[in-house]
Amino acid sequence: MTPSEELEGLEVDQATGAKLKNLATHLSKAKTDAPVVRLIGESDSALRGAAEAFCLVFRRSMLLVELTQLADESRLAKLLRDSQLWQAILVVQSGGPTAQEADAQHVRQVETILWNRLREFKEPVLLLGPPTGFVQVPPEVSLWRVEVVAPDFEARRKAWSSELGKEATEAETSRLADTFQFGPRRIRQTMNLAAGLAAVRDPESPQPTTGDLLDSGRALTAPQVGHFVVQIKPRYTWEDIVLPPDKMRQLRSIAAWMQFRRRVHEEWGFGQKLSRGKGLNVLFTGPSGTGKTMAAEILAHELSLELLQIDLSSVISKYIGETEKNLSAIFREAEQSQSLLFFDEADSLFGKRTEVKDAHDRYANIEVNYLLQRVEQYEGVVVLATNLQRNLDDAFLRRIKEVVDFPFPDEKLRERIWRAHFPSGAPKEADIDFNFLAGQFKLSGGNIKNVVLSAAFLAAAEGRSITMADLILGLRTELRKEGKLCTKSDFGPYYELIQKTD
Repeated sequence: MTPSEELEGLEVDQATGAKLKNLATHLSKAKTDAPVVRLIGESDSALRGAAEAFCLVFRRSMLLVELTQLADESRLAKLLRDSQLWQAILVVQSGGPTAQEADAQHVRQVETILWNRLREFKEPVLLLGPPTGFVQVPPEVSLWRVEVVAPDFEARRKAWSSELGKEATEAETSRLADTFQFGPRRIRQTMNLAAGLAAVRDPESPQPTTGDLLDSGRALTAPQVGHFVVQIKPRYTWEDIVLPPDKMRQLRSIAAWMQFRRRVHEEWGFGQKLSRGKGLNVLFTGPSGTGKTMAAEILAHELSLELLQIDLSSVISKYIGETEKNLSAIFREAEQSQSLLFFDEADSLFGKRTEVKDAHDRYANIEVNYLLQRVEQYEGVVVLATNLQRNLDDAFLRRIKEVVDFPFPDEKLRERIWRAHFPSGAPKEADIDFNFLAGQFKLSGGNIKNVVLSAAFLAAAEGRSITMADLILGLRTELRKEGKLCTKSDFGPYYELIQKTD
């Protein structure tokens, strides 16, 4: 296969492919000393695709290595030697999973080692990564810079349509193109994986569904920041959440916003007016246990997105600049599949900026400033949940597209919540008085879930159906856990049951 034909399958847009082809042709003819090509971009897959495109035009193979693996200077010397012997182009990637865990000072030291060796190296070398990398360029090194852009939405949609054939609907190809920033090659990989899933499910008729394609695409874009996020497989649907009608309408409008954003941005041209802010930033407020996390799961399920809950304990660091670096890694990985990012207890990260009185205040403000910019740049869905909206920075609130206030459930909603927490297959006795439970105990949905689960395990341990008595004992445990008294006025005719079991 000729390089020009192969270029069409790589994950870069046409303009980037043309630039790389022209630059490689020029360098091969000009015989420039130490031609170092700096490929700049945020998408790892697009950067690697650009590197492959460059190597193909040069008609050479590729030696790919992470920057942090070059701390051993002898290893770097061997790689440079091998690239000459095998006529391969050395490709050094900065900003990958390994670099994200490395100390910034250590990364700069490794860059210095690399630049020192490249001063005398006479073969082409590619340096991949975001704009913040490889900045200390020696004056004697010939450096060429190319901005790498991934295929845009329309190019991706056409690629999906071409690979899936006439049977695919425009809605299906648009959904896949909107979810994954894939070029033709990874689209083919996705289809192969989906075919395998379909064959395992039904070997007689192994026809991949849209769900198979979405699952396969997520498998190819699994985030490399597992210690910073908790991946949640969304299971809740609209039927599982109990909210007032106006709040349900708000949530459904949020889902519709994402489902039709491409029509508004691409077909209607509104995207041309926006340099940033094409994503959806949503704030969920309200007391604990009122359904904020469940609502985030429902949105992810409805939009067929991966749900990444940010682990604040591992993201927030006491060292200056580390928190921003960790968040940058999360956003870069999430952009590969437009995952839904869920920040619980968001006020700990997006707190109000304060007057600068010392260095701590200054760097805390820098952290919030970075978050404001990065959230606005992200084109996916960001959901923040907090019990304390007043603690959020005002500048961030201005960037929020939708605020959903989750109220504490009233008696009618509580009865629906009690009933909703019993799965259809759960055995329960007819003596359960949902009216009594909802009217006597002002509990949130989270508390009710705990009570029902506690009752279910009590019944399961004795091999019988769930009874009202099990729920009363579960209530006693939940109330005492929160430091509340179990009074006769609350438990009424069931108070004797509590006294007997105390």
